[in-house]
Amino acid sequence: MADALLGLFFKPFIFENLPASEQSITWTYLDQAAKCDIYIGLFGKEYGYQDENGISPTEHEFNQEKFYKHLIAQAEKHLKSLQSK
Repeated sequence: MADALLGLFFKPFIFENLPASEQSITWTYLDQAAKCDIYIGLFGKEYGYQDENGISPTEHEFNQEKFYKHLIAQAEKHLKSLQSK
């Protein structure tokens, strides 16, 4: 059962609750991570299998979020520089 109060403010994506699909697993979780306004990662000593490059799905999600945050920060910096001219 979902928390009624948190449900007013957040819509968590829980990968394990998805039904079977023909869509790529990797695409599914990275697509959902890209749509997040907030990414909260809970990490332990071990957090999933590693792909052929030695990177887990959790690490791919985290890296994608860092990449998008970097792009947003650069865009905001550029906009501020344009506004100050």
